[in-house]
Amino acid sequence: MAYSGGAEKYIQFANEQTMVIPQFEDPALLDDFEAMISQPHVDAVVIGPRDLSLNMGFPDGPNHPEVQEMIDKVIAVCKKAGVAAGITAGTKADSDKQVARGATMILGIAQILIMNGSKDFLGK
Repeated sequence: MAYSGGAEKYIQFANEQTMVIPQFEDPALLDDFEAMISQPHVDAVVIGPRDLSLNMGFPDGPNHPEVQEMIDKVIAVCKKAGVAAGITAGTKADSDKQVARGATMILGIAQILIMNGSKDFLGK
């Protein structure tokens, strides 16, 4: 969509084009999370698995069962609120897993995608 007009029209245009995407990286948010994301104009949520695992006290990473359980809870809250649930994925298999669990937005980290694609292309 193109913009044309003065400052007032630009502000309206910019506000219409801006997405509001909070991040979920702290389990302490869960109790108030549905109310937070049910506010007008929240478009999506991004779950930060690595930071979430660290905030939950699991330095071994996001594959810890309690972290995975928390991610499932967050996705369920997003689905209930009608807000897109986003999460990172470094491989096609991980992306498929996240979509199967209910994520509706996959964020790829360019460096990891390039590295994994190179490994697939060049072989191990």
